[in-house]
This record gives sequence, C-alpha cells and structure tokens, in this order.
Amino acid sequence: MSRPAPVLEDGQVWAPGDAVGKALGVTLTPDGQVFRIKGGDGTAPRKVVDGREMVSLRPLAEALGAQTRLDKNTLGVFARVTDVRFTDGALRITTSFPVIHQTRRLTAPERIYVDLKGACIVGPPTESKSATSIVRALRLGQYDPNTARITAETAGRAEFAVKAPARASTIVVALAQNQPPPPAKQTDVPATPPTKEGTAAAASAPVDIRQVRVENTRSTVRFTINGNSVPRPELRMEALANRLALALTNATVSAADRAWRFNGGPVQDASLVASGPRPGEVLLKVSGLRPLASRLLTGSSPNEIIWEVFVPEGAEGDWRSKIVVIDPGHGGKDRGASANGLMEKDLNLAVALTIKQEAERRGLSCVLTRTNDTYLTLKERVDAIAANNASVFVSIHANSNGRVNSVSGMEVYYHKQDPSSRMLAQLVHDEIAAATGIAARGARSDTKLYNTGLYVLRNSTVPAILVEMGYVNHGSDAKLLSDTGFQGQTASAIVDAVIRYLGGPASSKAEGPG
Repeated sequence: MSRPAPVLEDGQVWAPGDAVGKALGVTLTPDGQVFRIKGGDGTAPRKVVDGREMVSLRPLAEALGAQTRLDKNTLGVFARVTDVRFTDGALRITTSFPVIHQTRRLTAPERIYVDLKGACIVGPPTESKSATSIVRALRLGQYDPNTARITAETAGRAEFAVKAPARASTIVVALAQNQPPPPAKQTDVPATPPTKEGTAAAASAPVDIRQVRVENTRSTVRFTINGNSVPRPELRMEALANRLALALTNATVSAADRAWRFNGGPVQDASLVASGPRPGEVLLKVSGLRPLASRLLTGSSPNEIIWEVFVPEGAEGDWRSKIVVIDPGHGGKDRGASANGLMEKDLNLAVALTIKQEAERRGLSCVLTRTNDTYLTLKERVDAIAANNASVFVSIHANSNGRVNSVSGMEVYYHKQDPSSRMLAQLVHDEIAAATGIAARGARSDTKLYNTGLYVLRNSTVPAILVEMGYVNHGSDAKLLSDTGFQGQTASAIVDAVIRYLGGPASSKAEGPG
C-alpha cells in the first residue's frame, strides 16, 4: 500500500485510519489514543485531525510485521513475505498481512508464478532446487518495487488450483502433474550446429528411427522418438492449415508404427513419412483440429528426443470468454519511426482502434493500452495484462532502418523460443501475408534483435507478440501503410489469427454475439 500522508509536527507520518485499513485489508478499531488491530494484540497510535481519525503508519507497520519506504511525503507500507515452501503437493506462501495475489503459468521452461501486490522480499533473491520433486526450482525475488514474485519451475506442465481469497495472508497453490514428468535432467533440445567431424559422421551413418511412442491426454500429445543415435529435428509449421511437421534430417525409418489417429485431445492424426521433401529426411507430421504449439525436449536415454504438441497457453476453454490486450506502440512524446510523411505512433493507434472495433464485432473482448496520443512506459503497457486478466498480448508497430528502400515487408516477433507465442506469431504473420499481399519476412524470435529480447515480450505473463506492419522508410511499404484499406486488412487479419489461436472460427465474416 502506498498513499500520500502529511508529516505532522511530531515527526510521525499519519494517514486516515479507514482508508489505510481498507488499503491494507485489516480492521482498525478506535480505542482511546490507539487503534487496535483486529486479529492480534497489536496497536498503533491514533489522533483526530480536522475531525478525521488518523493512524501513525510506522507503528502500524511494525505491528503488522511490515516494511516501510518513505518517499518525500508518501510512506509505502509493504507486507513481508515471511514463509514460502512446497509441501504435500502445494506451494504455501505466508505474508505478514493480507495482500492481493495473482497466479499464472509460463512456458519454456514450464513454471507457475505467484505475484504478491504490495509485498516485499526481505534480503536478496533466493533459489532452492530439487531433482525429484514436481517443483524443480523455487525462486523468491522482487518483480518490481511494489510486487514480490514467487516462481515454481515444474517438471513438465502442471495444473494449479489457488486456495485463498483474492486478498489473503496465507496463499495455497495446489499443483498436480498434467502428464508424467520428464527426467530430472530434461532440458530443451539445444539447436547447436554439428561440428565438421559430426557432420561427416552423420553423412556416412544416417540415424535409424526405430521407435515412436505416443502418449495422448486431453491437451497434449507426446511423441518419444528413439533412434540408433540422436535424431536431429527441425520444426516446420503450416499455421493456417493446423499442421505441424518435425523434420528429422539424415534419417531412415525402421519403426513399425507409422500412422496414428486420435479420439479426443488436440491432435487429429499423425504419420511418420519415410521420405520428406528434402533428400535423406524423415517427417513426423501432425494435423490438429485447431492451431497447436509444440516444444522439443531431450529424452530419458541418449538417443531419444521428445516432441510435445499441445493446445497453446491461454487457449483452452471458450474463446469468447478471453480478453486480448492490444498495445499501439509509442505515443505522446515518443513518435517512433517517421518517414514519407508517416509517423509510427499515429499508424499504430489507427490500426489498434480498427482491431478493437473488428474484435468486438466478432465477439472477442479487446482492451487497448492507449486510445489516444498518450505516452506510456513499457512497464505500463505490460501492466495492462494483469489489470485486465488478459489471455494474449499484441503490440502494434511499424518499422524503419537507416537505408531508404533497402528493406521491405512485414515481420512478427515472439520472445526467445516460447512455443505458444511462436505459434501466435506464425498465425498472425501468415494471416497478414494472405490478407494484404505485403512481403512476408517471417515470424522471428526477438533474440534476433537483442540477446535478452524485447521488453514487452520478455515481461509479458501471457503469450505475446510484436507486429512490425512494414517499413515507413520504404516507398512501397509507406504507400500501403498510409492506405486505410491496408490498415483494415491488417487489423482484420490480426483478429482472425488471435481468434483462431484461442480456438474460435477462422472466418472474419463470422457474426458477433446476437
């Protein structure tokens, strides 16, 4: 809690007792010269100023076991995180007084995190690890000055259930394995190039795919691929056709099972094809009833890899119940790129407003981070995700570089190798390309721009992408970007892609709720 309060003559910081009690979630009962704090023996000094009961904040904070931070005439009072442990299948968090909390899931790697608003971690960030528990790593840290974050990195995807009211001092998050956990040392398959010696050896001895084991659950299909040596995979996707393929280079097949059909779950059918479009290539092809995300993992033996295909994060359930945050990049004093009479901040806002209109026509709830020419910090943009309980975040931008007419086209970025964001980026990229005909430069990891990625993608707690609609300093792109028809096509394509990602219908002509 942080609230302006006057500093009185006695040097204490006072604030209205009713407002402080409401902000902190505690009951303060007047009793002579003190307030008594409900639920304990603690008290805090009380006085009446201009007819209003005031409480002294520092003694109150001490009684609550809280931390304080004074900034000019503003005293922040923050709950201390007093205990965090994983026991009996649940993450248990205790704070010195009730706080607002939010629990979400992230992928790559799989982890559950709990944000505690108005809370602080005393001391430096800490981490503990386990090789056998469902929680492989438990980290405590300060996400921002007003928010403590508890992160539980899990062995495979885990379901969670929060057992606490919206504001609580004891928060219990029950965790359950959604599928058998991978081995303790399992990590994402590295994309390191082979050495010259390894390349020569592979060329002379193709990998023989001897077995493909399949596990099917409600939201995930897991393919465990075993060869006489380590298969080298390459993921390919046809996002608009709901198809994925895992290309195994320099490989042959002696596996007995080569085709599968599934009743229930996200995958409709799969097949192992002995000859792919490139020489010496085996394809494991998957068709889904909807767009699917996937990740590669190492197996339990040296010659295994695991390919998990799953419903993307945030996309389970009724798509009409979801909320998407659309972020028109730049704004106010931050103009963004400018050339050929175009200003990026204006383009971004125009397309974002059209997205909102089209999304709501289709029945999808849409929130904009800004609706006019306003400056926002990057953190304020990301904060809109939690504030609106969003399932997807899309940031709208236009591009530029230092050489006029040297680069043309549209590209879409996702954070690092996050599989759900990658699927969303591919869908948006392909829909825009199909709808507008602009040159398609690909769905790309933001590590191509910066090692740490882009702030709004790196700090998003839901699948997030950044769309670069075209280059304002390229003549043909600028002509398109300034055209309201192109802007409308781009907006509709983004809405189509987001709805498809969430499991909704593909047609932009679908009627909204009637």
